[in-house]
Amino acid sequence: MRGLRRIAKDKAKGFGVIRRFVNLEVRQLSQTGNTYVFKCLCIVTHSLLFFAPSLHGQMAVDLFRQAQVAASESDRSTAIQLAKEAVAGGIQDSSVQYFLGRQLFCDGQVQQAVTAFDEYVRLEPNQANRLWERGIAFYYAEKFDEGAKQFESYQQFHGNDVENAVWHLLCSGRRIGIPEARKKTLPIPGDRRVPMMEIYRLFQGTGTVADVDAAVKGETVGQDERTSRRFYANLYVGLYYEWTKQPEEALQRIRLAAEHPILHYMGDVARVHLQLRQKNDNSIEHAADDVAE
Repeated sequence: MRGLRRIAKDKAKGFGVIRRFVNLEVRQLSQTGNTYVFKCLCIVTHSLLFFAPSLHGQMAVDLFRQAQVAASESDRSTAIQLAKEAVAGGIQDSSVQYFLGRQLFCDGQVQQAVTAFDEYVRLEPNQANRLWERGIAFYYAEKFDEGAKQFESYQQFHGNDVENAVWHLLCSGRRIGIPEARKKTLPIPGDRRVPMMEIYRLFQGTGTVADVDAAVKGETVGQDERTSRRFYANLYVGLYYEWTKQPEEALQRIRLAAEHPILHYMGDVARVHLQLRQKNDNSIEHAADDVAE
């Protein structure tokens, strides 16, 4: 992996060296009057100037492919670095920004993730309403106005997703308070995933945590489905507790979600949430120690 990356860099550097050398020779020959050689080198120079950008662009594409391989091998830091190098190499594929946004978020770099998602939207404005990941990144970057608007936009794409309605409430509640946010709850006619409708009613104020937990235990299902239901219950009950300012209960449920994740982006959301909140708690503790001293 890193050997291929080094070769790509060396090739790009090599084209730059050749180009500068030929340009120098052209200038010198134009001064000495060697017309024939001068013309030949002019042809070579123009050829390099024409082909080098496309070759450099191909190297950027190769870097992105290597980034995808690194991500599939759970080597996130390498994936991010390679994707950034592909962008620096001039790749114009919007999927690179989408990939980079997701990888940055999963690495806990939420502000940088927002930047990448924003760039994706700039390149693909017609796809903006589908980008629920951008809304979640906005939430953790504490850009609650932007987050609420993103989830409102997503509602036009998929109008029966409890998770979208919940994240909209989470953002709106931070802006205008829970009572007012509940008045603006996005309508969900019937998300069939268990325990989504119980989670929806919990956030609306018409259901309870006990209802959510009971739905998870309510019927016999396979192990994978049971794990998925339990994960979503823990994640969203934890988010509900945080939303309603019950930090200890929130941490307990989010930790359960992060320690028993599903193989999905939302599994990473639980893990990142826990990391960010623990990091913030540590910062507060250190600040309090400094004041005490």
